[in-house]
Amino acid sequence: MRFCDAAMKAQEHHKLDGHIIARFVEKIISELEQFNPMDKDAQQWSNIQMARIQFKRFKRRTNTPANQEI
Repeated sequence: MRFCDAAMKAQEHHKLDGHIIARFVEKIISELEQFNPMDKDAQQWSNIQMARIQFKRFKRRTNTPANQEI
């Protein structure tokens, strides 16, 4: 989770466009969802799931247009 937090803080610190951050978050969520739990031990899988949850929370919190449903 420290890596995830650091990545998000760095993007916010550099004042990147919200659309760029939204795309980054979407890409990370997509990558996390592609992991197969059968290939990971319990701790690794737990970490992956927590990272996915944190990125989804961040996505909701930022409320950028890319996050809004049509």
